[in-house]
Amino acid sequence: MNPTRIILAALLGLAVAGCSNGNNNNNSSQPSPVLDLSLSDPPIALPDTSASFAADVPYDEGDLQRFDIYMPDCDEPTPLVIYIHGGGFTGGDKGRTHEEHADEIREFLQSCVAWATINYTLLVIP
Repeated sequence: MNPTRIILAALLGLAVAGCSNGNNNNNSSQPSPVLDLSLSDPPIALPDTSASFAADVPYDEGDLQRFDIYMPDCDEPTPLVIYIHGGGFTGGDKGRTHEEHADEIREFLQSCVAWATINYTLLVIP
């Protein structure tokens, strides 16, 4: 056999072996973060949709670092859509998106997709 092929095969084997972390156990030793959510009535009507809603959940220490989230009642893990309002980082608010995107929110929830909208720190222009 050609020595070049042997070396390439060995390097390929090492590369494939290097992709493994050596631990085939899928159990994670680190706990998953848990959010303390205060559920409330959603700001929009959700006919024929089973979902929970939480408002003003903090994701950082700033006053504006808050999100609202709609969580569909589904039997399997759900994907999440995060809507970030416009405003050029100088204005806008997550509260406006509920009514403006009510149909889309209902569609996502009926498809077992969670939906969240966030506020963020705005630029201060002198």
